[in-house]
Amino acid sequence: MTTEVSQIFAQYREEFPHYLEFIETLQNIHLLRNEKAATRPRDIFTLSPVSASRKLKADQPLINLKEELLNDPTPEQYFLELLSLAENEHPSATAAIRETLAADKNAYRELIRELFARETNLGETAIARILTISTEAEELDLIPLLLHESLKPFFTELAANLNTVIRNSGWNQGRCPVCSRPADLSLLREEEGKRTLFCLQCDCEWPYKRLQCPFCGEEDQQKLSYFTVEDGNHDKYRVNVCHQCQRYIKTIDTRKSSSAINPEIENLVTLHLDLQAAKEGFK
Repeated sequence: MTTEVSQIFAQYREEFPHYLEFIETLQNIHLLRNEKAATRPRDIFTLSPVSASRKLKADQPLINLKEELLNDPTPEQYFLELLSLAENEHPSATAAIRETLAADKNAYRELIRELFARETNLGETAIARILTISTEAEELDLIPLLLHESLKPFFTELAANLNTVIRNSGWNQGRCPVCSRPADLSLLREEEGKRTLFCLQCDCEWPYKRLQCPFCGEEDQQKLSYFTVEDGNHDKYRVNVCHQCQRYIKTIDTRKSSSAINPEIENLVTLHLDLQAAKEGFK
């Protein structure tokens, strides 16, 4: 892990002591991710710029694991190593998963397919996508997070390799142009507050209309609103909600941050906003 990233984690630990355990878990994931980067054999997603451009212009994401099979064994091997990070908190769950994977060679692929099928179904409630948390208390289930992490290095590499193609594609949907998942976060950037959407799976960011629901496309201002939660000096956070489809997305005003933000950590330290949105009937 670079010195810069370590400093970012240190800043978040100081600013959000309530989420210390979550932040340290994410830091451990980053450490393992970086440790394995040097020995990772290859990128499992390969698309030529021409093929990628053709897909995006046809409004198709580059990869859709809800429908496409994952044949490379590398992510599963990484997932087995990641499970060690959850064994102390979830010993029974991790043991059961290891047994299932050992007994069924297709089990990991099916877990991934089900995960993406659930998360790309806009009609299904998903509190804090990429995480599973209890609506009664801020309790983190690491298993979905580790499943996503097992694919993250490969998705981020694909997104980086095809960044120019993605930027020039004119992609304007609410789902990620790389992995097809709904956007996880909304960011306000630059002096005029230009809006972008962000995918935690791919670290992909793309422009989107400031006043439009990313889930149903609603633009009627009477059906769009937002709320904030009193949280000390953390006025950079808000929750944008759509009364048409009853969905929400957390928004971070990066102009109100004195340093660079880490979207992965920002998603964790704003779990209270997900809980509040769920209590108010949004999904």
